[in-house]
Amino acid sequence: MRENTMRDSQGYSSNSPTGGSSTSTGRFTNRRKFLAAGAATLAGALAGCSSGGDSGGGDSGDSSSGGTETSGPTTTSNPANGSMESVRMSFVPASATAPIWVAREQGYFEERGIELELATSIAASRVTTQLATGQLDISIGAVGASTFNAISDDIPISLVADEASSTPGLPVGNRYYIRSDLHEDGMSLADVETPVTIALNTTASVSEYMLARSIAVNDNLSWDNINVETMPFPQMISAIDSGAIDIAQIIDPLGPLMEERTDAEFIEYSNQSAPNVQIAGITIGGPFENQRRGVARRWLEAYIEGIRTYYDLGGLASDDVAPLVAEALDNPESSIRTAVPYFHNKNGRLWTDDILAHQEFLACQGYIEETVPAEEIFATDLLEEALDNIGRVPESEERVGEDVFAEWQERSPADWPDFTGHTSPSEFPVDEVCNSPLSGN
Repeated sequence: MRENTMRDSQGYSSNSPTGGSSTSTGRFTNRRKFLAAGAATLAGALAGCSSGGDSGGGDSGDSSSGGTETSGPTTTSNPANGSMESVRMSFVPASATAPIWVAREQGYFEERGIELELATSIAASRVTTQLATGQLDISIGAVGASTFNAISDDIPISLVADEASSTPGLPVGNRYYIRSDLHEDGMSLADVETPVTIALNTTASVSEYMLARSIAVNDNLSWDNINVETMPFPQMISAIDSGAIDIAQIIDPLGPLMEERTDAEFIEYSNQSAPNVQIAGITIGGPFENQRRGVARRWLEAYIEGIRTYYDLGGLASDDVAPLVAEALDNPESSIRTAVPYFHNKNGRLWTDDILAHQEFLACQGYIEETVPAEEIFATDLLEEALDNIGRVPESEERVGEDVFAEWQERSPADWPDFTGHTSPSEFPVDEVCNSPLSGN
């Protein structure tokens, strides 16, 4: 089965399944008015995608977790009448989405009666309204201020599972590159001369959060001597090549493309100051979670099976994985094979403490008016329902260690930059990273 994929001419812009571009601002204003105006759209969207849906039950049959040892049932939940349900999903094109494409190729979605409709997005924060109105069911990407503002304003969205996170002691496929004329051998962010222009994909999101953590541990950096430019990740390659920016914070597989197409030099992994950062996650809309809960649960089952099989197949450099990801992201296969991987939690669990610290940072920056408690942010009950069906990996084995990293590094056709370990701020957020000019406060 070939899913319906919606892209613009470059394949990286943000689109909604209705054909309109999705937008966002640092503060999510006039939310209830938007929802009232979108009621008719929501009703039509739900009518068009809920035929044959179940309310949480479903038949069960044998299912493989791809060789990953689990405890509890390992069943496949199928729709009772055998019909296919459409699930509309947006994603930021990053190598961290690999388990999605593995799950699709293995038939995990199809055997659960799910057909994917795909749309690319330059930032997950730009599709909050589509999730809340049922135009989208799932968003895969980084969490930002609009997420917390929406939840604070009772807009129905929830974070449900891990998509890209770091494991303490290991790097992630998110890197800083510097122009070659500013580079010195062995340098890190601590050696960067200022003032300096740094490109981020977006502000009021995890990109700014990770930069702020780096500022907190590097005395040479401050919001006073950093000029932040925002642009889609792919544009950073030409921007650093032309000298329009000095440093780029960029995701893989675009990191290897940066090296291939420019003279820019790697200086540091973006999680150097964040040992357990939750870079991106699976966000679901309230209409999907509440009115099509059985479908949402089955989607999560398929996704987590995809994570476990992704590990069993050997990661991004594997012959079974690299071609799938290259096709899905429209990137050269060579850049996928050389990308530094993200090591997903095998039970799909999030670094909830880091997400709450991220929220505190956004509040101190003035991007959000009030913080919301964890129980309003996370849909852990839905994830646990999915794990009830497919079984759980023991907690001690949820995250891989240095042995898997070393094995995958050896399999990669390119040497990954050295990771020198974490230098994490003792407290965060701290006053010196709050109230920057970026927030307009």
